[in-house]
Amino acid sequence: MASLIWNGGSSGSTHDGKLLVAGKIYNTSTYGDVGVARYNLDGSLDTSFSSDGWATTAIGPKWDVGLAVAQQGDGKIVVVGYRGSDSPAVANAMIVVRYNVDGTLDDGSVSDTTTSDSFGVDSDGVDGVVIVDNASLDTASYAEADDVIIQSDGKIVVVGMAQTADPDGAGPLVSALDGIVLRLNSDGSFDTGFSSDGIVVQKIGNYNDAFFSVIQQSSGKLVAGGRAGADFAIVRYNTDGTLDGGSGTNDSNTGDTSFGTAGITSTDFSSRTDYGYSLLEQDDSGVTKLVLIGVSGTLSGSSWTDQDVAVVRYSSDGAIDTGYGSSGKDQINVGSLFAMGWDAQVQADSKLVIAGHAGTSMTTRDIAVFRVNQDGGLDTSFGSGDDLDDVDGVMTVDVNSGDDLGQAIEVISAPGQVNDGKLWVVGYGPNSTYTDFSVFRHHD
Repeated sequence: MASLIWNGGSSGSTHDGKLLVAGKIYNTSTYGDVGVARYNLDGSLDTSFSSDGWATTAIGPKWDVGLAVAQQGDGKIVVVGYRGSDSPAVANAMIVVRYNVDGTLDDGSVSDTTTSDSFGVDSDGVDGVVIVDNASLDTASYAEADDVIIQSDGKIVVVGMAQTADPDGAGPLVSALDGIVLRLNSDGSFDTGFSSDGIVVQKIGNYNDAFFSVIQQSSGKLVAGGRAGADFAIVRYNTDGTLDGGSGTNDSNTGDTSFGTAGITSTDFSSRTDYGYSLLEQDDSGVTKLVLIGVSGTLSGSSWTDQDVAVVRYSSDGAIDTGYGSSGKDQINVGSLFAMGWDAQVQADSKLVIAGHAGTSMTTRDIAVFRVNQDGGLDTSFGSGDDLDDVDGVMTVDVNSGDDLGQAIEVISAPGQVNDGKLWVVGYGPNSTYTDFSVFRHHD
């Protein structure tokens, strides 16, 4: 897994214009640590970061994986993911790790370059890291953090999923997943002004609910995107962690226009299996809309038999925007290929660029970038049209002649620089023994 952000920074800050990539780094032939790399915009590693451009952190004895990264206003870097138990990786706890600008762990130790405001210094045994107690998530043995943002007030918001107790009280079930929203203060303590303990365990359907993405709107409200069972789902929360339903006993802002049904909207693509992975805002002629991208396909057991990139656009009240695509939905079929969208950004012209994969099977995929018009449909002016199934609007990259996945994308807007408007994509591809981070830059 890999995550990517670009921080334009403010003039004179030491982290101006760097790319941050988070994921996992193998420490043995079997296990791995949380890994963060920082790149200059020419693609070279920034050696002012952890001396060689890389920082790694071992938390548990086996798997530690970073799944998302965000950067605070002071330049500190927050990575979230999971501490796993065995190989293959089985997530057993959500983790939040913070690094200083120079790549040292923000743990209050002698090597911590900013000891005055250390992070996660508590009783969990690993300073610089917050390990979320599974008991606080009503969970048995599975939890992972999938996205992180820094609020405008500096608080840290994390979303993910956890295996929770059976809704009927019969005990833990492997298939019972709920969406999780956490809010932390800047020192890593839980924000008790958010849902009384800093934690929301969100049941949308009966089972298999998860959040993969979160944004903060200009109002301060949070919107989480993911899945409700086998459907796309978005959920909006008030600033205190209550559902933004517009009315009812669980809404602190009862005078608002309601969002969805009791704060929740779910969307199905013709009875297929649909997972929403990336949530963002898009300008539509001066009106801000919500866009959720991901995958829609047929899942047989644990195997996909077909996959398409899926996009849904919503109005500000959580209703599907019927002026987009086909009645608010855009199912992007790339010929006979398996295709999925993992992450998306909005270009200056309001077109969507989506990073993911496309391939003839689930074991021979290439990193792919899809560009979608503002009103839906592939932008046929993008891509060479000679990749894979000769589909315009798609650009693919075969990294190592194996199974390659694109998992994050950034649009670099640096006026006057060589990178202005270019697309940076990060993912991974196999080498002869393990897998490598893959970072590439593409013209817009």
